[in-house]
Amino acid sequence: MIGDDLPLEIRHNTVIPLQPFLDGDPIDSSDYRYKGHAGPLYIVLPTGYRGAKAAMILGSFSGYHDFDESKLSDRFLLYRGN
Repeated sequence: MIGDDLPLEIRHNTVIPLQPFLDGDPIDSSDYRYKGHAGPLYIVLPTGYRGAKAAMILGSFSGYHDFDESKLSDRFLLYRGN
């Protein structure tokens, strides 16, 4: 789990915390839509989100394409979109 203190480490950026969702939870993808583009976008996700969950979240940012994935640790991944 990512703590609520993570945004304190990110300066001069907007942080959008999302509540974790479990397999089988109903998800309304319209709740996760962002149509803007404001420079590079960085998304930190637990490694367990790799695959369908990450694709759903990354797909929510229609102004961004070609996300790069980097491993931050055994527990977290960083996605960067332009």
